[in-house]
Amino acid sequence: MSKFRTPEPIRVADQLSRQEVRRVESLSVTA
Repeated sequence: MSKFRTPEPIRVADQLSRQEVRRVESLSVTA
C-alpha cells in the first residue's frame, strides 16, 4: 500500500469511509 503515494486527506477520507461501511454493514446485519 505504501507503493501508492496517497495524499494525506484522501487517506484519511478513505479510512473514514471504510469505518462508515463497516458501521452500516453491522447495522444492516442487526436490523
